[in-house]
Amino acid sequence: MNAILYVDRTGIPWRYLPHDFAPWETVYGYFAAWQKEGVFDQLNGLLQRLTQ
Repeated sequence: MNAILYVDRTGIPWRYLPHDFAPWETVYGYFAAWQKEGVFDQLNGLLQRLTQ
């Protein structure tokens, strides 16, 4: 998750993910799967409900 947030915050291409993180292909694989499954939309909805 930290690697995904890093890419989001910095705007770097996946390929330039620092080597401190897992390989970019692995990180992107998780991101793509979670995006397809709606995980980020669910998290966003949960956070919105918690802040109301």
